[in-house]
Amino acid sequence: MSRILVVEDDPTLAALLGEYLAELGYVVEVVPDGEQAVERAIAAPPDLVVMDLMMPRLNGGEASRILRRHPRTASVPIVAISALHDARELRDVLPIDVLVPKPFDLADLARVVTALAPPGPGQPREQGAVRPDRVRQAPPHRE
Repeated sequence: MSRILVVEDDPTLAALLGEYLAELGYVVEVVPDGEQAVERAIAAPPDLVVMDLMMPRLNGGEASRILRRHPRTASVPIVAISALHDARELRDVLPIDVLVPKPFDLADLARVVTALAPPGPGQPREQGAVRPDRVRQAPPHRE
């Protein structure tokens, strides 16, 4: 079963993404910032990273650069999500595989995610079959 690391500082969107991707059959870990994303991805490389670009502590652009330079995570696909008005231009300068501009449709995100990391045998799951045991929320980073 494929593992996805979701990196999003907005708790509502983070929970929505985590639950939606779990519905599709993924094991999902959610972290609130780029610093925790780098730590978790290097410790246990996921099959895919879905990461917001604008976050506290370490933004998604810098986190993606660190992940690309590390041998354990260099080949992990990165899907960036961003509401930045010039986000499409960032696609050419950031080491990401796909840019999904906010706002986005969850079905569009699902097509991108499944193309980069198929959920696994017997998936996707039926609609409404949320498996909270497949979503792990990391606590916010403490100063």
